[in-house]
Amino acid sequence: LKVNQPQMIMNGGEKIVEPLLNAFKDRDSEIANRASECAIIFDQPEYQEFLCRLVIEQEHPIARQVALKAQYAPREPSQRALFYFLTEQWDKYETLDYEHSLLEKVYELSDEKLRKQIAEKVKQSGRAAWVQIIAGGRKVQRLEKLTDAEWDITLNVLSNNKQWEEMW
Repeated sequence: LKVNQPQMIMNGGEKIVEPLLNAFKDRDSEIANRASECAIIFDQPEYQEFLCRLVIEQEHPIARQVALKAQYAPREPSQRALFYFLTEQWDKYETLDYEHSLLEKVYELSDEKLRKQIAEKVKQSGRAAWVQIIAGGRKVQRLEKLTDAEWDITLNVLSNNKQWEEMW
């Protein structure tokens, strides 16, 4: 970065992504600026995918900032839906997963940490339609498996939206 050789970085493989993101915070403004420039022009899909995984799996704030600015998104549809949802790109999410089936499947197969992230976004959004993601779809397949926290989010969102019939 200091000698302005971005091609060396671009050929470094996935292992270069995290150090490059760390360079955003370098005290040398020249290095920080060049790191930012390099991250925005990742032309290799595997770099973009890795960056999006950092956002999904680690809630990495700099990776999120770069991915949003460069408009990166995972290629696989369910991961793209999850990425759009977690990064609050609501229009893109709704266009891709208007029936919420992709995100419901991700939620069903996820570990507890990711489920909490998704549930928190449902809660923050306050959108009653998204309660289905937690409950297991229109057929509410997961009701017997909901945790206390999931019930709390579900009932609060439905109550706030005056969805009394849906609550019952």
